[in-house]
Amino acid sequence: MRVGRTKLQGDANLAKADMVGTSADAQAAAYVFGTDTTKHICGEVYEDNAAAGGYAIVDINCINPPRGA
Repeated sequence: MRVGRTKLQGDANLAKADMVGTSADAQAAAYVFGTDTTKHICGEVYEDNAAAGGYAIVDINCINPPRGA
C-alpha cells in the first residue's frame, strides 16, 4: 500500500496524532519532526493502541515520506 489507512503493530504505546515511521524491528515507532532527522516519517496515528505490541490504525503515505528534519 502506498497511501491509505491500515493497522500497524506499535513498537511502543502510540497516541492519536503521533507521527510514525518504522523501527529497526519493522514496527511503527513515534518520531518527532525536528528531532529525529535520520528517520523517515510516513504516517499519522488515527486510532491509538493500548500498549507496546498492540495494533494502531494509521494513515500512511509512503510515496514520498519526509525526513524528520
